[in-house]
Amino acid sequence: MKKLILLPLIVGLAACNTARDDRTYSCEQLQIEYNSKTEEAIRKYSGGQALSGEGNALLDQNEQTKSLADRKGCKTQFWTEQPERVF
Repeated sequence: MKKLILLPLIVGLAACNTARDDRTYSCEQLQIEYNSKTEEAIRKYSGGQALSGEGNALLDQNEQTKSLADRKGCKTQFWTEQPERVF
């Protein structure tokens, strides 16, 4: 029985940890991802204090996305402003 419970958990964790190949993303794709996560973070923050941690995690991911875009030479100065973190 324990094996049946662990299997979906292991599969779920493996799916979450699947790395994408950032080298193939264009500047436009990175900006779309960044904007999407910014909008989702705003929705999480407006959903209440319980979701703030999820919003903060999205902003952390956006920092990584923007850093990658900067390294690729993308023009990020006009990307959407991030909301303030909720702690």
